[in-house]
Amino acid sequence: MATAFSICDPNPIITFQDTMIVNNCGNTGIISRIWTATDNCGSPPVSCEQEIVIGDYTAPSIDIIANDNVVECNGTGNTSELNTWLANNGGAVASDACSAITWTNDFTILNNDVCEAITTVTFTATDECGNAITTSADFIIEDTTAPVIGCPGDVTAVTEDGDCGAIVNFQPAVATDNCGTATTYQTGGLASGSVFPVGDTLIEYTATR
Repeated sequence: MATAFSICDPNPIITFQDTMIVNNCGNTGIISRIWTATDNCGSPPVSCEQEIVIGDYTAPSIDIIANDNVVECNGTGNTSELNTWLANNGGAVASDACSAITWTNDFTILNNDVCEAITTVTFTATDECGNAITTSADFIIEDTTAPVIGCPGDVTAVTEDGDCGAIVNFQPAVATDNCGTATTYQTGGLASGSVFPVGDTLIEYTATR
C-alpha cells in the first residue's frame, strides 16, 4: 500500500493594501499600509500595519525668472502696462512636483523720480504646503519724448518819426509734455518790453521737462 505525502510551500506570499487616513496639502498625507503574509500550508494569514508619512518640504522651482519691463511714459502712470506685467508675474514661470502654485507680489505704488519711475517688485510662488520661492524685477517708466512747444505769433511794430527802434511786447511761448509739466524759458533775442531795432529780430524759446 502506497502512502501519499503532500508538501506545501513554506515561503509566504506577501501582499499589502493602502488606505489614505489623512489627506494633507498637495499630495501629502498619511497612508495606512496593511501587510499580509499567507503560506500554502493552511496556516492562518498574519498582518501588520505600517504608517507612511508623505511630506512636502521643498519649495517650487523658478523655471524662468521675472524680467524688467521698460515703457514710455504716457502721463497717466502706464496703468495698463503695469497691470498686465503684474498679472503675468513679470514673465516668471515656476513649477512644483507635488501641487499647484499660487503667485503673489509686493507691489504697492510706483516710485517716481522726476522724469522716470523705477519700482522693484518681488514675485512669490507658493505651493499648497506653504513652501515659497521668489524672483524680482523692475517696472521702469522712461520719458524720452520731448515737450511740444507753441511759439507766439510774429509781431510787427512801427517806429516813431526819427526813432531807430520801437518798444515791443509779446507773450511767452507755451509748452506741454506728455509726462508732466514743461518749463519754457527764453534762450535768444531781446526780452519782451525791450526797444527792438529796425529789422527782423529772432526770439528763441526752449522747453524742458
